Amino acid sequence: MRRQFVLVLLIALPLTVNAQNQPTLAAVLGFEAPPSGACPGGWSCSVPETIAADSEVLHGGKWSARIERQADSARQFSTLTKSIPLDFSGGKLELRGFIRSENVQDYAAFWMREDGPNGPVGFATMQGNNPVKGTTPWTEYSISLTVDPAGRTLVFSFLLSGSGKA
Repeated sequence: MRRQFVLVLLIALPLTVNAQNQPTLAAVLGFEAPPSGACPGGWSCSVPETIAADSEVLHGGKWSARIERQADSARQFSTLTKSIPLDFSGGKLELRGFIRSENVQDYAAFWMREDGPNGPVGFATMQGNNPVKGTTPWTEYSISLTVDPAGRTLVFSFLLSGSGKA
């Protein structure tokens, strides 16, 4: 019996930064924490009914995350998001992950934002240059952001706009 493909996000561990405590950072960025309801453990889900922790379709580890949207799903897009203190040094942040897709009608993409005391100070996204569309095999993608000294928090996310599986 053929298994259906699903678009699954796995953030390649770790987020490439010059961190002091890499194992802790790797644990924070992955999907290995037990799920909280349907949402992957430690992550925020914008439209919970469209996002799930997945223990069957994996790129690596025990868990991955899946966003599955229908044409009538709430809102225009669903996001799986996490924020961490920007308490490490370096010149550039790089977010890498693997995406597999099925019938993505609009797009799937990573994005990240650096927030300072008075709001955003940096933003990067795949949306304009390299969004995922249609049906694709596991493929590694990355985005990068120059570190701003005013940055205090890093917010990163994966989103699926329109219908399909992510």
